[in-house]
Amino acid sequence: MKRFLALILVLALAVCCFAACGKKDEADGKETGDKAPAYESQVEVDGGTIELQTTVDGTTLYASAVVKDNPGIAAFVMNVEFDNTKCTVKDFTASDLVDYENILSNIHQYDDRSAFNSASAIWSNAENITGDGVLFTLAFDIIDASAEDFGLKLVFEKDSFANSDLESVLFTAQ
Repeated sequence: MKRFLALILVLALAVCCFAACGKKDEADGKETGDKAPAYESQVEVDGGTIELQTTVDGTTLYASAVVKDNPGIAAFVMNVEFDNTKCTVKDFTASDLVDYENILSNIHQYDDRSAFNSASAIWSNAENITGDGVLFTLAFDIIDASAEDFGLKLVFEKDSFANSDLESVLFTAQ
């Protein structure tokens, strides 16, 4: 049931995003008015920050997405990009803040992850979480022990976070 509710929330977010896009008339560049009424009244909530924190333990690199000053979120979509010539993603874990049953990642779908240069994290929940802390952690095998930069980058868009009222929560990356 939780997965079903999570899927419904993600689908509702996707429908809102797609419905919000107005069409342009190619002849004169004017909007044709296909915006959904819900988008016109959409509220954007100021959020805190999302930071990618890294640690190295022997031959394993850990990268954690950490939320600070969280006003309340019920869904997110994020990617972590990395240089796959210097490290290979091997594991994905959710934190105590995020219900592991409701989070998806592309790395769970394949055994051979050597070609991956990004890992996705998609999560939705019926209720807001308001705590600060780690949302998820990726573990990497270090290929190039001499590397100082693994090309790690946390990537998300303006509408990558939403609360349970389907309002966009605007976070900044640190």
